[in-house]
Amino acid sequence: MASNTTGGKELSVEEVEEAKEFLRSKQFERIIKKSDENHRKVMESKITNRTKI
Repeated sequence: MASNTTGGKELSVEEVEEAKEFLRSKQFERIIKKSDENHRKVMESKITNRTKI
């Protein structure tokens, strides 16, 4: 059975497939969209404009 190593932890093929499925899921898509929205709001805020370097 093949496995992948990440940061010292070995992942089974099943775990890798499960992660791939999650990354393709609508739930993950919603998480990314929400994160992008929040980032955009922060970048547009007055606080960010005053604190840009």
